[in-house]
Amino acid sequence: MSSCASLIFLFLFLFLRASAQDPTYLGYNCSDTPTYSSDSTYFTNLRTVLFSLSSQNASYSTGFQNATAGEDPDMVSGLFLCRGDVSVEVCRNCVAFVVKDTLDRCPEEEKVVLYYDQCMTSSANFIDILHQQNSS
Repeated sequence: MSSCASLIFLFLFLFLRASAQDPTYLGYNCSDTPTYSSDSTYFTNLRTVLFSLSSQNASYSTGFQNATAGEDPDMVSGLFLCRGDVSVEVCRNCVAFVVKDTLDRCPEEEKVVLYYDQCMTSSANFIDILHQQNSS
């Protein structure tokens, strides 16, 4: 009976570990974008947006959320989008992971998109992007 209990324990351990794995990384884009410094208003607004996207109050059940903080020229908008077939828990875990990964992969870039198999996030000063497109 002891070996049976050990086998069940091992199976449960492996199952729980597999279900709590980090999301599958696919790619990111933050090249050729304006940069900011860590003591800037833009960075403060970016942290506010990222915190909002990964908070308990975010709408993980719909698989989509957007947030905005600040005013132009330091306004930051961000969003997350989860795959339609993932559970609320997988969506929440993916977004929390990707939000932390944003500052690691693109520590000073204003326009950031991170792609994972289960979700994606994007953040930028979209007002600034519109100004750049209109002036071209």
